[in-house]
Formats: sequence, C-alpha cells, structure tokens
Amino acid sequence: MFRFLTPFCAVVIAAGLWAAPAPLRAETLKVAVAEAAYRNLPQIRGRILEALRQSGFEIDLVALPGNRALLAASRGEVAIDVYRQREAIARVPNLVAIEPPVDRVTFGMITSVDTPGHCDAGESQFREMSVVGRLGIKLYEEYYFPRFARAESVSDFEQMLKLVAARRIDVSFLTEEAFARMAGEYRQRLLFCPGRHDSFTIHSFIHKDCMWAKPRIEAAYRRAFGSSR
Repeated sequence: MFRFLTPFCAVVIAAGLWAAPAPLRAETLKVAVAEAAYRNLPQIRGRILEALRQSGFEIDLVALPGNRALLAASRGEVAIDVYRQREAIARVPNLVAIEPPVDRVTFGMITSVDTPGHCDAGESQFREMSVVGRLGIKLYEEYYFPRFARAESVSDFEQMLKLVAARRIDVSFLTEEAFARMAGEYRQRLLFCPGRHDSFTIHSFIHKDCMWAKPRIEAAYRRAFGSSR
C-alpha cells in the first residue's frame, strides 16, 4: 500500500492502482497523537481510536512530538489531532473541536514543602514568580507560562519536579495521577497544593477542510463518550 497526503486528509491507494488527484472524501483518515499521550494514556487512546474506527473510517495513526503533532494538524498534513485541551490551541489556526470531549483532566499546583505560601498565590503574585513546564506541551506554553514572570521548559516531568524540589523554580502544574507516578524520591520535598486545581476538557480537533468527516465521527464519539463530559 502507498500512502499519499492530500493538502488536508490522507488516502490509501492500493499498489498499482493510480488515480486522479486524491479525493477529499477518502475513507482513510490520517490522525496524529502526541507522543506523551500515546505513551502515558493507553486506555483513553484505545477508546478514541476505537470510536474513530466505529465511525466507518480506516484510521492511520501516527505518534509525533507534541508540537509537531499539532502543527501537522493545523497544516492539514493529518486530518485530526486526537487529544488536546482547548486552552492549549487557542491561537492555532484551522482546527475545529469534535464534540463531545473525550476526556477531562485536572492539573494541580506543585511547590516545595519549604514554600507552602506559594499555594495561596493569586494572579498578581504569579507575575513575580517562576514556573516550569514540559517542553512540547502546549498547555504550559499557552495557558500557564504567560501568567508568570519567568517560565522554563524542560524535556521531561522528572526534571520539572527536580527544579521545584530544589527551589530553583517556584511552582509547576501536573495532574495528581502523574505526580503520584513520577514524584518518587522527590515526594518528601514537594507539596501538591490543596484546592489549587484547574480542570480542562480534552477534545479531538479536525482540520477545517476535513469537516465532511465530522458528523460521522461525532456520532461515534457520542456513542463512546456520551453527549458531554
């Protein structure tokens, strides 16, 4: 099988069967998922892919670095980025949310046990503080970083925790589940701030020129995820 990308959607053409320029209404959709979601969320990833297949399309999945997956969707190199927060793509063009959402996540604020007062900081205090996030996760770049005086990106969550535990950075944000999995040796030096939580709905986003596929996908998502989350 040979894979060809139209400007907006992917089609699969059997070897030896050449056609005119690929039709937009192909039955195969190329979809992207960020590598972090691919590795860390196997259950929800499986549910999303099954729902996409139940929509009647053949799905060609690629796992890409977070920003690369989003860029591919915005450019139409893939039809869908399957797992994104709205807040993370507020300034990304060409993408439309598929309803209903596929997940909901809650991020909490993390600080050093030596700086519990940071847990009570408001927006005005944030403008005098530092924050760290994981490189390639747009939620940090678009939602959290602009609210702080200084922001730093690192390549993995362990580095995030090290910087906060060492008080080189004031705070970070992470889901409680991820914190529990990754805190390890730093647990005694970190505080997961009580009551400081931000909840986000997670959607799949489709390129605006692949909207012909959206009704079938939304029907399958309603069956898989309900009318809302």
